[in-house]
Amino acid sequence: MSSNFKSLFTDLEIAEKYQEAETVLSTRLADCSDLTGFKYNDFKLAEVSSYWGICSTKKLLWNTKTTIRLNWRLIFLSQEIQDYVCIHELCHIKYPNHSKQFWSLVESFCPNYKILRKKLKQEGAKFLAIKRSK
Repeated sequence: MSSNFKSLFTDLEIAEKYQEAETVLSTRLADCSDLTGFKYNDFKLAEVSSYWGICSTKKLLWNTKTTIRLNWRLIFLSQEIQDYVCIHELCHIKYPNHSKQFWSLVESFCPNYKILRKKLKQEGAKFLAIKRSK
């Protein structure tokens, strides 16, 4: 990554991208939820540089609450990569691990996931350096 890549965006542009991410990624997640049939209770944007998405499940007395957090920087990547990350996290609702069954399930909804996973690693790294001003 170029050390000055993050300086290509103004604070205003980054703020606008964050707002765009709220709308776009919540829509992508909802569409992928419809595709997979896996339901979640809450969606949040994440401001982290260590992951692209996370699925957390909290067992309550009478039910389970599932929260999906997506890295807001996904907005800089293609819709195809966004969908892969959404599908990946939704599949964790059934398999909270990276077992063979998990990857088979991901593949059933996203047959080219291996290519997209590689693209995410290659193209996504430079965007992780972008920080929002507080």
